[in-house]
Amino acid sequence: MHEVPGKTGRPGRELDPEAGPLAAFAYDLAALRRDAGLTVRQLASRAYLSSGAISTAANGRALPTLEVTRAYVAACGGDVADWEARWGELDAARRNGTELTEPAEPVVSVVPDVSVVPAVSATVLEPVEQPAALAPFVPTSPASADRHSARYAFIPARGLGRRLAAAMAGAAVALTAVLLVLDGDGGDDSAATAGTPAVFLGAPDFAGYCEAAGRGTAVSGSTAYDWHCTDPKGEPPAPAAQDVCMWSYGDERAIDRIADFSDPGSIECWSVTRELGRLDFDAYCRKAGYGRAVQVRDTVYAWYCNGTRGIDSQAACALLYSVTPAVSRFSDYSDPNSWTCHA
Repeated sequence: MHEVPGKTGRPGRELDPEAGPLAAFAYDLAALRRDAGLTVRQLASRAYLSSGAISTAANGRALPTLEVTRAYVAACGGDVADWEARWGELDAARRNGTELTEPAEPVVSVVPDVSVVPAVSATVLEPVEQPAALAPFVPTSPASADRHSARYAFIPARGLGRRLAAAMAGAAVALTAVLLVLDGDGGDDSAATAGTPAVFLGAPDFAGYCEAAGRGTAVSGSTAYDWHCTDPKGEPPAPAAQDVCMWSYGDERAIDRIADFSDPGSIECWSVTRELGRLDFDAYCRKAGYGRAVQVRDTVYAWYCNGTRGIDSQAACALLYSVTPAVSRFSDYSDPNSWTCHA
């Protein structure tokens, strides 16, 4: 019997790669993670999977989904095509009624280590002053639209935006300077200085935005799409984060950017002057010398350069458009091709 390599957290059962094709598959997945030098938490973060999904994929009890397998392998820098073929053989055998595991003695269930689950926190700005009352929500998309794409706009109180913008001006300038220093020469200097650079503003003030309309604030789930202004009279409206950014900083050019979909507190506000175009991951990978891009799932976190463990979307925008800083954002989590670049 062989112990799962690189396992952290509570003790799990031992895996015997000779106990059947499924056990061998799981054992090799765990070995791939070990060889990549990744903990469960690190792999979960890179693959945009939960720690439980990572542990379950390599426990040898059930064949993980193809999507999980692709993400797991790509994040470890493995050969996705080889693992897809191997997964396909096991799936075909399972569908034909072939037993993938050999009878075994009772084992201890693998329990994910709760200490490696990232904490979810939300950053809320302190309002400069108590905002004046705002008009009710005004939906600007059909009622039949998807809940994540529907936009609910506030009508800002007159003059509030200018006061908020003035209060944040100093911090915004300082942050811009830091970003420019960190990014260095990411592209052509003449292109990088053309136009007004993007400015990082901070976090959207959901609490103030909702309070100004006489509503409370709630996070109904564990993703960046789960912010709501509570309404005791009906369904909680879901304000568009871009509207909240514009309201928070009094900047009509403000856009929202989700840094980590699985963290409601990761939404950022940026002030931009133009959309550069779509983020072409294949073009980025080729320009960076990695060859083609690989799509491993049907979400915005689908993309990897072949043989790498992930893509920094901000760096990809900067390289493609020779602009520093560049802002990457997606408009639909379920659409891998909804990425755009801004400056």
